Amino acid sequence: MYLSSATHEFSESELMALLEGSRKRNAKPGVTGLMLYSEGNIMHVIEGPTVVVQALFAKIRKDPRHRGIQLLWSKPIAKRDFPDYNMGFRRGTPGSIEKEVPALAEVMNGGEPSSGSLDKMSKQVGVLLKTFAKNTRLIE
Repeated sequence: MYLSSATHEFSESELMALLEGSRKRNAKPGVTGLMLYSEGNIMHVIEGPTVVVQALFAKIRKDPRHRGIQLLWSKPIAKRDFPDYNMGFRRGTPGSIEKEVPALAEVMNGGEPSSGSLDKMSKQVGVLLKTFAKNTRLIE
């Protein structure tokens, strides 16, 4: 899971093109996940084989559409949280993500949380993502 900021706020057509391309690329290697987008801020969970996820994240780090990429966590998982989505997507309303997870606002504004705060935030972020996935109709 990582956070980043877009180099510019994406238009609706840019978001849909990004989503469509990501889904096509993710299907073959078995990548799943969820991306939240709010006012140019991106939170993205990527699930899949370790080598594939690491290669994808390395590619994302080089993508000129991102800046300020911050890895929140990277760990093996026993079960995928978003197995049905090659790329689930949810657009947040202004400030909604930050309001749900206050510690996230500091990170999104360029701050560096302590490791204890980051551990707590990761759990909060995980709960937030699962809530969005379960209670919000994701764009298919």
